[in-house]
Amino acid sequence: HNDEKGTLVIGGEVRIHNSEHYGEIVFGSALPQGTPDNYQYYYYEGKKNTFSVFANEVYRITPKLTGMLGLQFTYMKYKIANDKFKPYNFDVDYNFLTPRLGLNYNIDDNFRVFGNFSMAKREPRLKDIYNAEDPYSKPNFRIIDTLNNRYEDPYVKPEEMLSYELGAGYTSNVLKANLNLYMMNFSNEIVSNGQLDNVGQPINGNAGKSVHQGIEFDFELRPFDNYASSNLMKNLYLTGNINLSDNYFKDYREILGSDSLGNLIYGNDYSENKILLNPSIIANLSLNYRTDFGLNVYVTAQHIGKQYLDNSENERKNPSARNATGYADKYINAYTVFNAGISYDVMSSVKNKKLKGYLSSLEFSLKVNNIFDRLYETSGSVDWTGTAYWIPAAERNFYVNVKV
Repeated sequence: HNDEKGTLVIGGEVRIHNSEHYGEIVFGSALPQGTPDNYQYYYYEGKKNTFSVFANEVYRITPKLTGMLGLQFTYMKYKIANDKFKPYNFDVDYNFLTPRLGLNYNIDDNFRVFGNFSMAKREPRLKDIYNAEDPYSKPNFRIIDTLNNRYEDPYVKPEEMLSYELGAGYTSNVLKANLNLYMMNFSNEIVSNGQLDNVGQPINGNAGKSVHQGIEFDFELRPFDNYASSNLMKNLYLTGNINLSDNYFKDYREILGSDSLGNLIYGNDYSENKILLNPSIIANLSLNYRTDFGLNVYVTAQHIGKQYLDNSENERKNPSARNATGYADKYINAYTVFNAGISYDVMSSVKNKKLKGYLSSLEFSLKVNNIFDRLYETSGSVDWTGTAYWIPAAERNFYVNVKV
């Protein structure tokens, strides 16, 4: 619109989700006498309906300055129905109105600067509100009145994020690069406490105030791009990115549950601690060789910084706990892993147009991950006793693919 100065996009979504959840005991060696086959020990119906609408405008204010304005409204309803073994049937609504605003200024043909502000909101999982698969659980609400079907004030609140970004970009035939500074301020961030529930899912709760902030840099370097087209080195290029970040709680006192009067029971104070499973450095570097006749080769290196398994930051506030017999540090060491691959598209070298009309691509590829057979962990958790567990990565592994 406006002589192509502006582009307005309006859209929406309707999502209606119905599900049945149940658990059965298929067999067991010490079941009570008379237990029938496939005994069902929980059953409930879960529903989640989502309705959203958005509008997003991108407008060229001047030949060099472009603005973006967006707004989204989302309505969601969770519902639990027909719980066969417990008297809980309820629904809960969420309404989110989230704006975003951005500006981009092209200094010249090579340089640009940009900034934006955005808000995001996210609802908790249904399991955070009520873990119906646990036979001893009850809905996670401050007020539960099964007789009058009143369920009010869920303990796990929606999270809200305010994001601020400021960056610059450079583009030429040889180099493309972007540098971005960001700060994301969270209220009620939904975070894991590092533990898993009875079916292996993270146990989540709200952190009062938390921050994710850092610097991002990415680039694509083609040093031989200005050479003659016949020069084979023209096809060699380097890509990479790095994120240096600081992810910590400003205000987080753990909530363990509530008493019979609905008053919250508080646990550890994790304020100023690092947020679990958030490495302070993530970096990737890839050397690529891509030809016009279908041959592609790459070698990549990935570095992931140190990560903590729970929000205690390896007992930062209680260092004497680390002296206990059998104590294991609750973090994942930093690691670097190398991968490589080669692929060839046979049809890129075929000149027969009739054959290419039937088969446009026939690609064979080989990928080798963890080339140097490094032993490292990628994730983990801590159980209710404080014992740490780690999930290791695969050793050297191979993939052979054929794509038609």
